[in-house]
Parts: sequence; structure tokens; C-alpha cells
Amino acid sequence: MKTCFLKCYSLIILALVNSCSSYNSFEGLYGKCDKGYLACTQMLLKPDHTFEYFIFYDVGGGNVLKGTWKQLDQGTIVLNTYKQPHHFKTTYTGKINTELEGKIRIQISDYETTLGLAAVQINNSQQWKTANTNGVVEFDSDHIENVEYAFLNQQEIIEINNSNYNDIEILVKDLDLGAIPMYLTDYTIFKKNRKLIFEHGGSYRKAPLKNKQWR
Repeated sequence: MKTCFLKCYSLIILALVNSCSSYNSFEGLYGKCDKGYLACTQMLLKPDHTFEYFIFYDVGGGNVLKGTWKQLDQGTIVLNTYKQPHHFKTTYTGKINTELEGKIRIQISDYETTLGLAAVQINNSQQWKTANTNGVVEFDSDHIENVEYAFLNQQEIIEINNSNYNDIEILVKDLDLGAIPMYLTDYTIFKKNRKLIFEHGGSYRKAPLKNKQWR
């Protein structure tokens, strides 16, 4: 009787472990695309920790991003595409230019070119101007706290660590301006109730693998 009880107990524990393991598994296809869709998003998380991310819009077409995923805990993973930006973080250099007394000069560019006509603000939006075609803008000010730029749909605030800098060059992270992203870097996805919840909005329920919409 005792042996039978122990066997039954072991089987119950094993079933619970397998159930939890299956429930917390991220592997599979997520996202449903209606018949004749004009827009479609699906994510396939493979057992080998690679992924395929399908995004389609009627205007602009579709793309499949590929890369690797890593599980951080029972409800969180991060994605990184194989293709990564050349410059994934905005940086700046600053100096004190004695020829710019009472002025602050800022040049803004990305990895490839200057950002002409970018909107630039300083010191928590106290002043704003539009950069010229060379990505240069000058402000009348004797100190600097931060710089905010906006270029198409990319916007950032850069904190300046020396308020006396008056000649600053900003190299922004690679622009990713399309409706369909070119890459993902440490992109966080959460799982709740069999749904993937994306870092920047949107949730996708698990779907049968036969419903995959790309080859």
C-alpha cells in the first residue's frame, strides 16, 4: 500500500512539473492573421532559441526579422536580431570653445550623415531651434543641462555632464525610421495567459504552427 502511494505521489508530482514546464514554455507561433489581411504580425520562437518575426503592412510590404531569444525568467525573454546597428547608443563629445562666448553650438549626426533640419531643444525645452542643412544649431546661453532632438519619428534627451560645455557634437544611435524595424536589440517580451506582450505595445496569442504566413 505504501509503495503504491509513493508511486502515485511521484506520478502526480511529475505531471505537475511537466504541466508547469509546458505552461511556462515560450516556444511556438504567436499571432493570428485574418484571411485577406492588410496587416499581419507573427512571432515564431523555436526550440533552438532562434526566432522569426514576420511583419506585414499593405503599404510597405513585409519583412521577416531573424535572430536569437533568451529567457530571463518564467515570464520574460529578450530578442536580438542577427543584424545589429553600427551605433546602437547615442553618444556625444563636448568641449569649451572660447570663441563661442555666450553661445552654445550643437552639431547632430548619425552614423552616415548629419541630421539637417532636426528639431533641437536645450535645458528642458527652454529654447528650441531647427538645425541647418549641416545639422548645426546655435543657442544663446551660458550653460547646458541637456539636449533633446527630434528627427522624423526618433526622439531622445541627452544629459550633458558638464554644464560649461558650449561646443557639442552628438552622434545619435542608428536611425530606424520605417514602420517595419530593421533590427531588435535586447527587445523585451513578456508572456501572460498564453500571450506574448511586446515591450512597445501589442499582444499576440499562441496559434497553431500551420497558420504561419511566411516561408
